[in-house]
Amino acid sequence: MRKTFVLATAVCAVTLALPAAAGANGTPIPGQYIVVLKGGSDVSQTVNAHRKSANADVIARYGHALKGYTAKLSSAGLAKVKADPRVDYVFQDREGVAVQTQMLPTGVTRIADDVATPIAGNGVGTTAGDVAVFDTGIQPNHPDLNVAGGVDCLNGYSGDDGTYNDANGHGTHVAGIIGAKDDANGVVGTAPGVRLWAVRTLNLLGSGSASTQLCGIDWVTANGPALGIKVANSSQALFAYADDGNCGFTNNDPLHQAICASTQAGILWVFGTGNNARDFAPNAGTDFDEVLSVSAIADSNGLANPTSTSTFTCKAVDAGKKGGNYAMETDDKYTSYSAWAVSAADQAHTVAAPGQCIYSTYKGSTYGYLSGTSMSGPYAAGVAHLCVVSGQCAGTPADTIQKLRSDAAAYTQANPSWGFKGDPLRPVTGRYYGYLIRAALY
Repeated sequence: MRKTFVLATAVCAVTLALPAAAGANGTPIPGQYIVVLKGGSDVSQTVNAHRKSANADVIARYGHALKGYTAKLSSAGLAKVKADPRVDYVFQDREGVAVQTQMLPTGVTRIADDVATPIAGNGVGTTAGDVAVFDTGIQPNHPDLNVAGGVDCLNGYSGDDGTYNDANGHGTHVAGIIGAKDDANGVVGTAPGVRLWAVRTLNLLGSGSASTQLCGIDWVTANGPALGIKVANSSQALFAYADDGNCGFTNNDPLHQAICASTQAGILWVFGTGNNARDFAPNAGTDFDEVLSVSAIADSNGLANPTSTSTFTCKAVDAGKKGGNYAMETDDKYTSYSAWAVSAADQAHTVAAPGQCIYSTYKGSTYGYLSGTSMSGPYAAGVAHLCVVSGQCAGTPADTIQKLRSDAAAYTQANPSWGFKGDPLRPVTGRYYGYLIRAALY
């Protein structure tokens, strides 16, 4: 019988890159593997064969972002699977806490006006289209969200209740940043009222595994084109290897291969850069050249003032922070914890957005503050969606990334007082945070 595994990582600290063997994120799950098949192999036939020959206890199958399956295998079974000529390679499944909300970070006291859609706050209108939220799920009946549906990818992982409901609160918070309704209640999102799809890959503790993440990427790739999903937001680390510059085909990384296939299917993936205050190049997911990576800035009042020296804080909503206050940060400056780009290749897919004390929707039909690049990413995802539905981003995901970056750069260069301390006009040596993304252009 297949067993579930209880998270062993401390839940009080949410990190982007957890220590693991072989340079990949996460802690290996004993006896659990992702089996990646060669292109011409039939998934169902191979699974049936391996159930008989290797006693494979199959957990999930994948047929869109890549071909393969996840299963529990004994040592003898693993050897038999590896010997099958239909198998390309085998990747040990990994788990850990993957949500990127910063432990004891700082925050802004409200969402910056300049990163809200031009119609946000006028009380009318709904943004067309659909956005995927790759996270802890979404509260499906939150009155301030338009949740169209979703998928539960936990596949029996610890804490799985078989639904895409958000038991953690993080995914619901992210969803509100992207698309909270423009009405008389609560908050308003960057793309107000947009249809949201919950892709639940993490449990109530914010933990998951490589296989739960692969399930989510595969679901978005399979269903995104038909549902009209052009943008998927990921506020979590991937339990993957660092970018090999070859879509994971050099270092046999199923998650990178899946992201590349999803991108080729027309999905733009948006990742926060991470909360470890370093070059994000080792941070799997956000360091992939195919995604839009988003650093976090602090903004206390929605007003631009790159010369500000004022500091501020707010009270965290989530129980993991025990209701305490976030630490001090300086207004209109890069956050003390946000990871940054260094290489030219990584700079070419990096922008910035607010991530401090963002007030948004939360589980239990409530609202509250969270901070981290988990919050900056969905701002950029919402802006990317606005660009798509406006018709200004009608090309490939790579085209959209460059459009958003070039527009943000051009606006800041023409209006230098609108930027922030740490942007390319006010750089920090050795760190590239990107230009502040601007929704009002779309």
